[in-house]
Amino acid sequence: SGGGSSGGGRPGTSQSRAAAAAARELLEDVPVAELSSQQKADLIAELCESVMEDPDSAFTSVKVMESSGGGGGGDEEEEEQHSIRLPSKVRRLIDLADPRLNGEDEMTARLALISLLAVFRDVLPSYRIRLPTQAERSVRVTKETKKLWDYERNLLEHYQSYLKLLERTWATSAKLQEIGRGVSILSATAIMCLCELLKSAPHFNFR
Repeated sequence: SGGGSSGGGRPGTSQSRAAAAAARELLEDVPVAELSSQQKADLIAELCESVMEDPDSAFTSVKVMESSGGGGGGDEEEEEQHSIRLPSKVRRLIDLADPRLNGEDEMTARLALISLLAVFRDVLPSYRIRLPTQAERSVRVTKETKKLWDYERNLLEHYQSYLKLLERTWATSAKLQEIGRGVSILSATAIMCLCELLKSAPHFNFR
């Protein structure tokens, strides 16, 4: 009986993954602050899974085409196509980790900070990145080399944004301590993430 149930479960698994991907795409079109706490948690989980599955595209914004019609009875000539850029998956996670952008939701911010820690610990290379100089970029190189340069530049930009968010979150707590308020759980999470990054990637940029 076990074999029959597992065989029947595979289509369901495939369908659930497709449904989850569709739900993520739907949520990604909505400003973070407008999502419910559960939607934010679901989006964080979906984004992390997607990043781990394909880290090469995780730091790149996505260009999509959007139609804006004149509302004239379905006349295709009245519709205009224009492109917009959606933030990268990791940028979306950073926004979810920032209380200023996520609707002052500290629980979501904590979850996103910890999720980003797991992402960066997984994707940071074992070497210090040196970006190419302007002279080096002017020289003709292979597509693979250019792709690596672009990936490393995007990785550094996102990583630096994450570090700045961690430092700002902790600095906000330090100001509150000066007026007699204790360290918040969110601030403690931020300093924990910074310490973990120092332990796991002491060789990397921005140390």
